Amino acid sequence: MNIGIKYCGGCNSIFDRIEIVNKIKKIFKEENFEYAKEGDSYDIVLVVNGCTRACADHSALKGHKIFINSESDFQKAVNLIYEHKK
Repeated sequence: MNIGIKYCGGCNSIFDRIEIVNKIKKIFKEENFEYAKEGDSYDIVLVVNGCTRACADHSALKGHKIFINSESDFQKAVNLIYEHKK
């Protein structure tokens, strides 16, 4: 499964966005992760916003989008990835 990652600019992060993504990568070691690129299609796009303002522009990204806007979204994201794998 190909998973694209789109980060916000990080101007007002209230949690460590990279740490959350690294934890997800550790759980899903067999999946392919890369920075999401416009024009490419992904099974999943992780849209990682450092705060609830959620300003990361994901409009041109193709794939099932999972939003991480706080640390509490970690488990929800993991569950959604598992569901998408079925």
